[in-house]
Amino acid sequence: MKTVLVLGLVVLLVIGSAVAACSQTPEWIVYNTDNSGLPYDRDRGLAIDEQGNIWMGTYGGGLAKFDGETWTVYDTANSGLPTYGVHEGLTFDEQQNLWICTHTGLAKFDGETWTTYHPTNSGLPHNKLRTLVFDDQGNLWIATQWQGLAKFDGENWAAYNTDNSRLPHDRVYALAIDGEGNIWIGTDGGGLAVYREGGVILTGVQE
Repeated sequence: MKTVLVLGLVVLLVIGSAVAACSQTPEWIVYNTDNSGLPYDRDRGLAIDEQGNIWMGTYGGGLAKFDGETWTVYDTANSGLPTYGVHEGLTFDEQQNLWICTHTGLAKFDGETWTTYHPTNSGLPHNKLRTLVFDDQGNLWIATQWQGLAKFDGENWAAYNTDNSRLPHDRVYALAIDGEGNIWIGTDGGGLAVYREGGVILTGVQE
């Protein structure tokens, strides 16, 4: 009798473990063009809005939004997105406007209206953009692939390049802003630069 009870307990434990394993949330989920509404498998940029929607910039399929269930795609055919090629730069401002780096300029989407900026209608120095970041004052800093760095305060533009500043290379690929307001600039061939209006402040890592 004791042997039967022990065997029964073992069987229950095995079944319980199997059920628990099957009910666990998977550690990995992969979305691609074969199993989802993702329009292209070369995904360059990601941003998450206040509602938790995932926005993806693809290099060939435009912009995609995923709310966990439904996919929405924005491209040149159904929206004001200027190109199918979106680069790494996607970010939201405080008003939840989405700013998008493309290889034909800068796009802003407020959920309904699209606004585009390029060298012929703005102070943007080049139309092929890599990434972008907002500082604490709300200025938008934009890395261009061929003409250095641009700053946009919502009205006025400023450009920084190897001719008018100490930027070491005009191919800018990465941007980050630290707690002191220093702008860290990764270039393609000129190393790492740091810039802060009023002077760079380096305090080291705070414990």
